[in-house]
Amino acid sequence: MRRAFPNQNVVVRNYGDAGGSARGFLDSNRIDQILQELPQINIAYLRYGINDRKIDGVSGCIRYLRLICERLKEARPDVAIIIETNIWVDYPQHNLRDRNARLAPLYEAMRRFAEKDGYPVVDIFKKMEEETGKGHWDLRVR
Repeated sequence: MRRAFPNQNVVVRNYGDAGGSARGFLDSNRIDQILQELPQINIAYLRYGINDRKIDGVSGCIRYLRLICERLKEARPDVAIIIETNIWVDYPQHNLRDRNARLAPLYEAMRRFAEKDGYPVVDIFKKMEEETGKGHWDLRVR
């Protein structure tokens, strides 16, 4: 970000919660804590879904993702919200189970939600699948 915007003061905060869900984020009131902590939010990247899909299904994931977006927009009307999909994993070459088959419908629903509600998408799932097809299979940070 600093390279892209050299004349601006860029502060990045990661509020990710490994294994967390959008519903858990809302239920915990972490969003209120974050809004109190950050008087200004220019961009918010939201990457949820894997655990939401397990608990609430695809429609539940979209419902809670939409609620987070609405809450952010209500508190910070100028925030740019960007929806992210998650990683695609090369199966069966590099994974024991085909998680992609279960996650692809979720990410398709997230893309439709984002398009309908006017949010840009960083489609990590699609990009990693494309890159794997080119021979770049392990793009995950460890």
